Amino acid sequence: MRIQPPPYRLESLLAAVVFAAAAAAPTFAAGKAANIAPVPGEWWESTVQMSMAGMEGMHMPPMTTKFCRPKNAAWNDPPPMDKKSDCKVTDQKATPNHLSWKMACTNPQMTGSGEMTTSGPDGFSGTIAMTMAQGAMNMKMSGRRVGGDCDAEAPRRQVVEMLEKGEAAKVQMCKEEAGKLDFEIFSSAGSPCTDPADKADLCRRLGTMEGYKTVAGNLAVDCSAEKGPSERMVQAAAFCGTTVEALRNPLCEEALKNESLEFLGSCCPVQAQPLAQKECAGRKYTDLAGTKYGDFCGRFAADQLATKPPEAPQPAADQNEAPAKKKKNIFKGLFGK
Repeated sequence: MRIQPPPYRLESLLAAVVFAAAAAAPTFAAGKAANIAPVPGEWWESTVQMSMAGMEGMHMPPMTTKFCRPKNAAWNDPPPMDKKSDCKVTDQKATPNHLSWKMACTNPQMTGSGEMTTSGPDGFSGTIAMTMAQGAMNMKMSGRRVGGDCDAEAPRRQVVEMLEKGEAAKVQMCKEEAGKLDFEIFSSAGSPCTDPADKADLCRRLGTMEGYKTVAGNLAVDCSAEKGPSERMVQAAAFCGTTVEALRNPLCEEALKNESLEFLGSCCPVQAQPLAQKECAGRKYTDLAGTKYGDFCGRFAADQLATKPPEAPQPAADQNEAPAKKKKNIFKGLFGK
């Protein structure tokens, strides 16, 4: 019958026990994988058997681990612990063929002691006793030299390589999200994307016409005088420390200069006005269809007529009314009137 292990970092503890017994555990310190030189080693095998006090006859299945131990390594090294662990080793005592120590952990709380005895150059045996809130736990361990050459630093190098690949993947992912103007991932709590350069790149892209279009989605809706900018556009501008109006103004000037007619007709009524007067006034829609300014004139004139419907014609009282009347009739030619 199997018993359920107590709720703590069991795998970390067992790994520490196994490697402590062999005095061969690598320390996974930060560094460059390419700078970790090989260390000649030989293969060993260790087995740990766990049991809980008060549950005689019920044991967890043995855990057997194969590991590479440095050749000629000392047997009196302290049990190595994961740097993230809060377990500490104390009262370590060592003789040529015997090692003992005590252990204390704070989260969760537990205390323990262990000892290990070597049987010549080819094996070891030992025990560990732990006491915690759930009860007492005992471990028996044994190990033997399997033989065969290996690199004792390979586990550490593999871990560092994995961390390096993970970091490289994270950096690449954040750069890609900045390119997509996905500002939400940068502003979310606990975001992995914290490089200021990525935020700067995103905000630079937002300040371009293409970037503005990407966030806005539909320019005609986002720039509508009736609906105003979308909430997402407002949030994107705020993320970059600016406003939608401040983003639009230079883009409208650029759109006028380059005759980017979609942006100009949708988002820049002030800048579009003189171009509309020049290219659209007095011309029929059928004449403009299929031309460079066809869509622009149709969109801009429709917007103007929707917001400022022309008044009914009235006789001119004097010369002062003529310019106003003339302005009202600018876009009538678009509809063949």
